[in-house]
Amino acid sequence: MQSWFPKVVIHRAVGPSLDLPTIGVSDVARTLFLFTKSDFKTIFVPIVLFAVVSVEKITLPLLAKTAVWVWLFLLQFCVSNQSMGVQEDALNKPWRPLPSGRLTLLQAGVLRWSLLPACILLSYYYGALWPAIMLSIGIIMNNELQFDSHWFTRNITNALGYFAFGSGACMIIAGKSIEIITA
Repeated sequence: MQSWFPKVVIHRAVGPSLDLPTIGVSDVARTLFLFTKSDFKTIFVPIVLFAVVSVEKITLPLLAKTAVWVWLFLLQFCVSNQSMGVQEDALNKPWRPLPSGRLTLLQAGVLRWSLLPACILLSYYYGALWPAIMLSIGIIMNNELQFDSHWFTRNITNALGYFAFGSGACMIIAGKSIEIITA
């Protein structure tokens, strides 16, 4: 199966280059979905439902924006997290994109670090910049800085993550952003 991320190809005279295969949109969507599949019932659904019950009136465009925002940040977290534990996933969840060979670790890294500015920019556009910054820092702390390796720091980053997910989703579905008050 061809991957939708660039492959590094070594040419003797030229050095590393990117090989861009052509694949269908459904393959891309399936690969991205497989990153987040296990977390729909623990993150996506509860956070979106929390946002829905927090407002008096729901509009379809704001609900869609909220769902996209939550899913993109969930994707950012999952790609980061799964890139740190490929061997564990090979045993427990071999259908995920990295252990199944749908993506290489390099390709997942490109996706992971591309999602960071994409999520921040989308959050700025949606008026939820502060929760986005908190989530992005929390993802780095949890995964790359390995705060998830100790029960205490893992619980702190999880609590901050749920807070940031919830506050960002509520801000977006309400159509309002938080103003930071300075003295």
